[in-house]
Amino acid sequence: MSNLNVVKQALEAVAKPYNIVVTNLLWRQDQGNRILEIPIMFNDGSMDLETCGLMSKYFIDALEDLEELDFEYFIDVCSPGAERVLETVADQKREIGQYVYVKFLNPKSGFHEIAGILSKVEEDHIVVEYMDKTRKKEFEIANDNINLIRLAVKI
Repeated sequence: MSNLNVVKQALEAVAKPYNIVVTNLLWRQDQGNRILEIPIMFNDGSMDLETCGLMSKYFIDALEDLEELDFEYFIDVCSPGAERVLETVADQKREIGQYVYVKFLNPKSGFHEIAGILSKVEEDHIVVEYMDKTRKKEFEIANDNINLIRLAVKI
């Protein structure tokens, strides 16, 4: 098991009683300091600054004795952002009804990408509702043809 998987399991155990989801952990460097970025959100996708501060204290305690983190580091507990990547089917199912951007590996029906409402998520495909002029249409995309799927801000 990789370093981040062990760390994520420890953080998820702390976050679960608060109905908080730990998303994609990331190591980054900032002015020579190693920083563990810990994006979190409530089950509905929201997050607030007060909760990030509170969870930061709990996470520090949970990570204190992990062998995988026997070096100096800082943590940054934050929201995963408005345009977060949906990496798993579970992530996608949680975001049904939300506006998404999908980029394809291979073009389908002349499309290389699409933006619209994620209306259906199955194990092997998703369905995105989009507007074609004044008509609402559905577009089915096989999971093995998705290069990227993320939430999007509709302007």
